[in-house]
Amino acid sequence: MSRQDSLDDPVTAYPQLEQLFGAYFHQEWGQDGDGWEAVVDEFVAASPGSVVTGTAAELRDLLAAGFSDAELTNVLDGLGASVVPTAFGLTPSSWLDAVLERLIQDP
Repeated sequence: MSRQDSLDDPVTAYPQLEQLFGAYFHQEWGQDGDGWEAVVDEFVAASPGSVVTGTAAELRDLLAAGFSDAELTNVLDGLGASVVPTAFGLTPSSWLDAVLERLIQDP
């Protein structure tokens, strides 16, 4: 899939990321008072190891694609994520790096 295709149709390009961002970072995710770290931890706890590994691989691919922060914001929107990384004091790319680190950390 080309870089432009990934921007135009991120769900097809990154189906496992769509599960993480669309299902776990839905519109009301922040209302329970837990931070984004707890949401990622919940995803890891609820998912088979192969899904977590696949999600981390897709996130590595997304980060390696060289998208700007504005493009990453559009990809996150396209994946159904209701999250604004700047609210955490992070850029989209630095937040995605932190999410990746959390996905691959040892329990």
